[in-house]
Amino acid sequence: MIMPIVGSLPSEIQVAKNLGLYDNMIGMWVMKMGFVRLYYLIFYEVFKRVPRDFYEAAYVDGASNLMVLVKIMLPLVSATFGTVMLIRFMDLWNDYTITMSLMPNIKTLAFGLFEFSTSAQVSSMPERLAGCFVLMLPVLTIFPYIQRKDYG
Repeated sequence: MIMPIVGSLPSEIQVAKNLGLYDNMIGMWVMKMGFVRLYYLIFYEVFKRVPRDFYEAAYVDGASNLMVLVKIMLPLVSATFGTVMLIRFMDLWNDYTITMSLMPNIKTLAFGLFEFSTSAQVSSMPERLAGCFVLMLPVLTIFPYIQRKDYG
């Protein structure tokens, strides 16, 4: 369930090549779209902690399983969804190893920052921090929308 990237990366590359998802952006999105590993446990615990009274009352009123999920459960756990989405976005946005392994001919901004910070031409810390700030701007833009409690 929590396998390190060293253990799963060779099989991911082989699957991507066999499915035609290797070395393209859409293929990377498909390969990294799932909420597995620790997020499964987080969602399991959050849904388990929703009081039974809420959905039992909805069943008594004649709601279907889909209606209970959409109208009761998802609004109650929307803060968790927002948090996981933000963490997952930051994980994928800052990941330069995926670019190096699954998309060798496509360079992302995170990979550009990696090359920028490891190049011999960049030796001063302010230049490196400026590159990190540029990479951080989308996260700072998305965070206020996720932070609100009334979305959903």
